[in-house]
Amino acid sequence: MARCFVLRILAPTIVLAAIIVAGCQSENASQSLSRPAVVSSAPPTGAAGQTSVTYTRFPDMPIPTEGKFDLDQTLVFGTEDAWFGRIVIHTQYSPDDMFEFYQMQMPAFGWGQVTAIRAATSILAYSRRERIATLQIQSTEKLGTEVLIIVSPRRSPDARTGIPAQ
Repeated sequence: MARCFVLRILAPTIVLAAIIVAGCQSENASQSLSRPAVVSSAPPTGAAGQTSVTYTRFPDMPIPTEGKFDLDQTLVFGTEDAWFGRIVIHTQYSPDDMFEFYQMQMPAFGWGQVTAIRAATSILAYSRRERIATLQIQSTEKLGTEVLIIVSPRRSPDARTGIPAQ
């Protein structure tokens, strides 16, 4: 009789508890996916002993985890924090997640926001020292979200007219 009680009542309770625990774990996994972390990082000033991972080619540009470079469309000249060119990254994150990611991370890398336009194809523009970065973020059917980053040198204005030199 006691064995029958265990099989009828306790066994389904254990199975239900296992399902609930598994559901909580998958919910946590989806929450971590919706918040991209930084792979590339210029060593931000932080607590002693803080470790940061750096993608050495672009130490001044945040690159989301799980971001995959499209090497056919990427073209970069220079090194360290003096590079310029075009980086194309495909991510599994949503365009909204990428917009928020870059709005939060670019200032941490020393970039000052110039403008931001959130739309089907979102645009962010930043300046840092003698360079300008323009980010275009849009959804793609096959790969999730495409982030196009163009970094170019800033033109100095003509001292007499204030107009950029030609």
